[in-house]
Amino acid sequence: MLKKCIIVILSLSLLVGCSKDDIITPSDKMFLSEVMNIYYNVDEYLGKTIKYEGIMKSSYVETTDTTYYMVIRYGPGCCGDDENVGFEVLWDNEYPPDDAWVEAIGTISIIEEEGIEFLVVELDSLIELEERGQEYAYQ
Repeated sequence: MLKKCIIVILSLSLLVGCSKDDIITPSDKMFLSEVMNIYYNVDEYLGKTIKYEGIMKSSYVETTDTTYYMVIRYGPGCCGDDENVGFEVLWDNEYPPDDAWVEAIGTISIIEEEGIEFLVVELDSLIELEERGQEYAYQ
């Protein structure tokens, strides 16, 4: 339950765009809807590759002494950044700093922690980019 609070997702559902290489690439304009479609239809996306850009974030949980990492975009909410849209990411290398704009490429997977399953992206590539993209996802 704790990790579910880290990434709050809103409800909308549309088809996720795929490139000709069958890599899932959520668009800037429909980022929120396309990411939500993945969460709502997990079984259709498990094992598939996703490539998206977003803001690197981390969250330290004292009770478990664990830092969780996410690549997100800010979603709708009363303050503009109180709802996050994206995925927890797992990476064997050093993570970029918080608030860096990154390109994440990896496999959509499920992990289990303390008997609870969580959707994650197991990264193959995580690159910090100089040029920032669209940080807010409202669609």
